[in-house]
Amino acid sequence: MSTGAILGIVIGAIVLLLLLGLGFFLLLGSGNNSSGDLEEPTQPGDTTAQEPTQDGEQPQDPNADIPGDGTFVVGEDVQPGEYRAVVPEDSYLCYWERLSDTTGDFEDIITNGIAEAGDEVMVTIEESDRAFGSEGCGSWNRA
Repeated sequence: MSTGAILGIVIGAIVLLLLLGLGFFLLLGSGNNSSGDLEEPTQPGDTTAQEPTQDGEQPQDPNADIPGDGTFVVGEDVQPGEYRAVVPEDSYLCYWERLSDTTGDFEDIITNGIAEAGDEVMVTIEESDRAFGSEGCGSWNRA
């Protein structure tokens, strides 16, 4: 077998492993909203206290610009701008994404990131974004 063929097999195997790992991570971060449907945003006047849930989900902050976990449509649920979150200490992992569409396809992701408990995260949501998704990051406020 030629060196080029061996190199092609090795590179193909590495790419396959990376794609499998990314797929697993996306499944892990999809939470309870696996249908790809948009979640209803918290209403601005809702100030009821929220207790932690049984399944480990983060409680949502009704006073935050982005109250917590979910997918939020830009221009309707969230406005373009720079946002800041501090990942809660009891969060396993924070995953956020800026989306060009809400079909749930991998190609919809413009950019994304992960952070650990206690990390500060800054994200700029652009007017051209279709939606913003967040899981395990806690609440977001304008920076």
